[in-house]
Amino acid sequence: FTELKKGINLPKTNSEWLTANEHFKFSLMSNPPITSDDLNISIKLLNDTIYTYFAGNFGFVERLPDKLLNDKYKDHSIKDLNKALKLLKLSNFELAEIRYVSRLVRNKLKSNTTNDNMHNSTDESFNHDKYFERNFWRYVKRVINCSESILPAFNMDDCLKYFKTVLTKVNPNKIFQIPSWIPMLHDPITEFYLEPPTYRQITNIIRKMKTSGSPCCLLHRRLLFRLLKVENHSAI
Repeated sequence: FTELKKGINLPKTNSEWLTANEHFKFSLMSNPPITSDDLNISIKLLNDTIYTYFAGNFGFVERLPDKLLNDKYKDHSIKDLNKALKLLKLSNFELAEIRYVSRLVRNKLKSNTTNDNMHNSTDESFNHDKYFERNFWRYVKRVINCSESILPAFNMDDCLKYFKTVLTKVNPNKIFQIPSWIPMLHDPITEFYLEPPTYRQITNIIRKMKTSGSPCCLLHRRLLFRLLKVENHSAI
């Protein structure tokens, strides 16, 4: 598994972003062109360069929870955590542990509330759009992934026969002739758009899904476009 890294602070002014952009130009543009053979290496280099720069110049959001604290409280219920938190405050224990337990209680309460709401996802009154917009990945994890999977009642031979029949070229002699007494449908007002989405449209979708995302250096967008382009070519 990938090692979990500490959260980093990001620039807050345009001048800081411009400085970061110039740094990445100098650090990354001298590398050879990205190819499908070294795609993973290029992605790792990009991630490491960005992380190292922001961590070194802007610091970390907060340090990772101590492993001892994780092991100590990982099996505690909310009731047990509240008791432990009360004892910690009465005994004037270390502030870091008090903060950790307090945050753990809040997270568990929030998680339970969300789970209770998600469990009603089969109800007709459940607002899927609201939860989808609020947190896309949580919706996928707790609604879509937890939905009951219904196995098909047909085997592979039936499946093959069906699709061969449906997708085969239509015999002009067997086309259904619409009777004259059935009114014809009007031509569509708007033609169907067959062009694939542009890079800008994709980034707009990603930006909307991550409403709290920070600005991105211009160079990062260019490199992301190159990575997507190489990935698309290698997939064809």
